Order: sequence, then structure tokens, then C-alpha cells
Amino acid sequence: MFFGLYRFLMGYIYFTAIGGFAERFINVCTADGIRLWGIRKNSHGLTARTTIDGYKKIKNAARSSGMKVRIKKKIGFPFIAHRYESHTGLFVGFFAVLLVLSIMSNYIWVIGVNGNANIDEDKITEAFSDAGLKIGAKKKKIDLKEVNSEAIMNIGELSWASINLEGSVAEIEVREAMHKPNLEKYYGTSNVVARKDGQVEIVEAYKGSAAVKVGQTVMQDRLLVSGVSQVRSGMSVFNDADGYVVARTKINVSVPLKKTRIKLNPKTKKVYSFYFLGKEISFSKNRESDMAYRHKSWLYIHGVKMPFGIFYTQYTDFEEENRTADKELSELSALNDYALKSYRDTLHAQIISQKTEIKNGTVVGEYNAFENIGRRVPFETEETPSEQAAEN
Repeated sequence: MFFGLYRFLMGYIYFTAIGGFAERFINVCTADGIRLWGIRKNSHGLTARTTIDGYKKIKNAARSSGMKVRIKKKIGFPFIAHRYESHTGLFVGFFAVLLVLSIMSNYIWVIGVNGNANIDEDKITEAFSDAGLKIGAKKKKIDLKEVNSEAIMNIGELSWASINLEGSVAEIEVREAMHKPNLEKYYGTSNVVARKDGQVEIVEAYKGSAAVKVGQTVMQDRLLVSGVSQVRSGMSVFNDADGYVVARTKINVSVPLKKTRIKLNPKTKKVYSFYFLGKEISFSKNRESDMAYRHKSWLYIHGVKMPFGIFYTQYTDFEEENRTADKELSELSALNDYALKSYRDTLHAQIISQKTEIKNGTVVGEYNAFENIGRRVPFETEETPSEQAAEN
């Protein structure tokens, strides 16, 4: 194999010799130092291979043996280079690309993430980048265990992660952590009080004792369910009070009409940048604006994201222009805001009746509703002195 590669690099001639005396031809070649190989005799003479210099000296052997020599094929790199000598730049470029690829194979150029469902991919890659695994990083300098541990700690939402390196591609396999359910806060001891005024319609004390009756009118912060109850022995027991107290309430909603309206005139500008092997080259400086939108376009080869891309950031600034509001338009705008506000304020209430009107430049609404007005308020207890301590 080595000799074959050597002969290809140096180049050789595949020729045929016809007529005359084949044995004398071979003997003269040997005497003249012409190396022949792959000799095949036939009815017309022979075929063989020799070096480029050997073929230049073969005329003496042909004349002495009475044979005619003809070239059948020129083989090897010198003949290929001569054939494409006008394309020298192509060969130089080819070997330059091979050299660059050989150097680049020592670095990370592509990073992928698998296994994430709720966590954004950019958040994961940013955490691993801060830990040391980033585009352009040298593979030999990456401590995979240390990067894994630091990235998991920084994200806080992963239970496990693993990095698989294949060539210049790093695949990050992750497993998201299970979230614990949010449990209702436990106060230890608490009362249920009214969060707003109303007339009580329903009282259900689940823990503790009811402090109001149906039909009673209560004010804000009035005790509804007490966390202190007494047992048959007369002792007081402290509870984390819980209950359901529904009252008839009034909900007032108002939105003023605007006499002027503001028109926003946008002015936009795009700033482009080129991403190349882990570095972003911008054609302009970043600046502050009222709103900024960033777009990234990556180069994909067979579905794999490469470390090349064109980005742009669109900056938008708004100029405010005050204009006198049209009465009809002002009312429509106020009614729209009123609808949103009333929806939020009455979301957890059962509406009995409602009244809406435009009065003195304001949209005014009054709702009669049923609401659960109870809210928990914790309280502290003092330890009751023992009988022995009381006697002392």
C-alpha cells in the first residue's frame, strides 16, 4: 500500500512495447537502471509500468530490441496537477479548507438541547454557556461534570443533565424537575374577618365558631368566624379558623371620559449583525428605544443548526401627539375600559342586578351581588399559666 501511494505521488507511465524481442528489451532496461513492474507478455509484445524518468531513457532499450514503445496511460499526481495547472487556486483552496476543518474539529461549533418541554431552549444554552460549554470553546478544556453541575444549579429547574460530544457537535440531554404543588398557607391560629361591607346571607363555619348570623349587616374587618372555641369543660381551644360567609354587597365601578387622546407615531430602524463561529459582528451600535424586537436567522444543514447566522434588531421609538378626543370616540373608549374593569372587579361575585350610566363625564356602574367576603387573619396566643404557677 505504501509503495502504491508513493508511486501515485511521484507519477508513472503505463506503456506497451510491440514487435522485436521482449526478453532483450527487459534485459537492456535492467542494464540501463530502468525499473519496470507489472510486466505482462502478450502475442504482440508486452505491457509494463515505469517511472517518468525511466520512460524518458527507454528509447535505447527499444532501439536495441527492435520494439516500438507507446504510452497507454499517464498515472499519478504530477499529471493531474499538470492537467489542472490553470486551477492552482482550487487546489490551494481545497487544502486550506482541509486544514481549517482539521483545526475546527478541536472546537465546539454546534450545540443542541433535547428533553426540555417547559424550559426555553435559549435559557438552557445560556446557562451551559456561562458554565463553559459555548460555541467556539476548545473541547479539551471543557470539564463535562463541572459544567453539568454548575448549569443545573444556575437553572434550578432541572433534575438531571448530560452532555454528549460527537465531533464538533454537543448535544445536551436534560430532564426537567417535578414541581411541588402550591399548598394553602397554614397560619396555626387565625380568624376569618370581612374584607368588605355587606349583609350576611350564608354562614358556614368549618373550623372555629361563627361570630355572625344570617341577615346581620357587617362592616369591613368584622369578625365572621372565630378561631377560639370552647369545649364542654369550658376550656378555650385555638384553631386555624375556616369558613364560608356569603353576603349581599355593592360593587361600584367608574371610568372617566378622556377629553384628549394620545396618538403614537412610530419610527423604526433595523440594525443587522452577522454571527460567525461564536462571535456576533454588528454593523451598528446597540441603542435604547421604547421597544426592541430581535430576530435570528440561522443556517441549517440537514436539520442541524450551524454556528452561522444573520440577526437583526428592530428599534421602535414613539412620538406622542395629543389630540382633542371626539365625544363619540371618547365614550366608546371609556365604555371599553369600563367593561374590562367591571369584569375584573366582579369576577368572583354573583351579580343580582346592575345599573350603568354616563354621568358628569364618567361611566358609572353599580352592581348588587353575592360574594364570599371572608378572609383569614392570623393571631398570636399567649400561654395560659399553670395552676401551680398561679398558686405561687
